[in-house]
Order: sequence, then C-alpha cells, then structure tokens
Amino acid sequence: MRQYLYKALLILMVCLHAVSPAQAQLMQVSELPWPVELQQYMVSEDIPDWGYPEFRMFGWSPDGKVAWSEVRAIDGRGGTQYHFVIFDAVADTVVWEEMDDSFDWMEDLMADSDWMEGVSAASESMEESTVDSGWSTAWSHVGDRFETAMAQFGVALNQGVDLLSFPLALNGDDFSAELVLVPETEADRFMDEVKSYQVLATSRKKGKKILAISSEVTALRIWISGCFLSPFEDRMLVVVSREQYIFEGSEVFYHFAGCNLKVGFH
Repeated sequence: MRQYLYKALLILMVCLHAVSPAQAQLMQVSELPWPVELQQYMVSEDIPDWGYPEFRMFGWSPDGKVAWSEVRAIDGRGGTQYHFVIFDAVADTVVWEEMDDSFDWMEDLMADSDWMEGVSAASESMEESTVDSGWSTAWSHVGDRFETAMAQFGVALNQGVDLLSFPLALNGDDFSAELVLVPETEADRFMDEVKSYQVLATSRKKGKKILAISSEVTALRIWISGCFLSPFEDRMLVVVSREQYIFEGSEVFYHFAGCNLKVGFH
C-alpha cells in the first residue's frame, strides 16, 4: 500500500510542478542529467572497447513516456550528431525526436561569413565539436524545443534515470531479460553474425513474454545491458546493445524495449 501511495504522490508532484512551455526557462548545460554508462554492468572482455555513444536519461512520464539524448561522433566525414528523443515505452515507438548535427554548424558558418572568415570559423567549429564541448551549441539549438516537448508529454526530469542490472527484484518477484538470437547463414554472412533476434522478459513467478522482434539487423554482437525502471508504475525499459560494422569499423547502437511488469507473462 505504501508503494502505491508513494507513486501517487510522485504523479501529483509532477502535475503540481508542471511548467507550461511558455513559462519554461531553458536549462543550462550544467543543469542537465549526467551521462549514463550503459555498459557499467558488463564484463569488459565480452564487449567492444570503443564505439559507444554518450547517453543521457532525462526522465519518465506517469504514462510511460521516456526522454533521453544520444550523442555520436561520426566516422569518416567527422563531426558529431546530437539526437534528442521522447519514446513511448508502452507502444515502443518514438513520439518526438530532433537531431542536431555539428556538420551543419560548419555550413551555417560558411553561409554567414565571407569566404576566408567562413573557412576559418568552420574549421574551428569542426575541431571544437567534440562530444563534450559541442553540447552547449547543440543544446542552444534544440534545448528549448526538447524542454517544450518534455513538458507536453509530462516527463518528470531526473526521475527513473539510474541504470539497473538484472535480475531486478520488485514486488516479491525477480525479473530479467534475455535474447533469442538467429545467426546469419554462411552464404549471407558479411561482417555480421546475427540476422535477427527476440527480446524476452522473464518473471520468476509469471513466466516469459516477448517484448520485441528485430529482423535483418546485420549485427556482429548483441547483448542486454540493463534496464531503467519507471518511478510511477511497474514498467521497465530494457536496453539492448548491438555492435554493427560501419564506415571505419564497428560501433554500438541501442535498441529499447518497454515492458509492463504486471501483465502479459505466460
């Protein structure tokens, strides 16, 4: 009973302290959630040493919306992409997203300056657009719209932002997640080992259920890194990591699957 009262209080606090888009003030970069190390529970020998994007978890809404950002340095052409997402962990769909690309900052500088000044400014911009230093520029471009979207979807900042490991003990039960992998055939294997996979949730008391099916992924390796737990309801977001070959080697991409921890197990 105490647990349900706590969740009800959290939801009430979100409603009482919700800020309308017109009233919202843009947060400073220093006020943003810290990056989450999504591989913190993995054994280093079992996963790649490189190719991980920076991930920040911003929070949950009472109805299962999740806000996060993902920052990836781009091989080959250079630059960094800043991806801002609001994800529906009930329907497993993206309901809002926007990308800011430091490569476009160079084009803007070239357009706004004379030729020599543009070349110099663009070169400096590309040199400074590392994952860390570029955050201020990307946030100045997208932050206001991202904050407005989070307010519209009722996302509570800094709620449910800690990555948890499996098994997850909750309400007298133990939950986990597992993968069913389909290997690539010898004839079709080219810089990949996994053709498709299923993500399953398991409950010690209730059984199993399929959360997601992904086909034609051309992945070298796939593993489950952990989960995020909603502070408002019995729902988790499973983090699946996929190592895939790209332009200059391999990188890690993330697949997220929502799970209602009360129903659907067999």
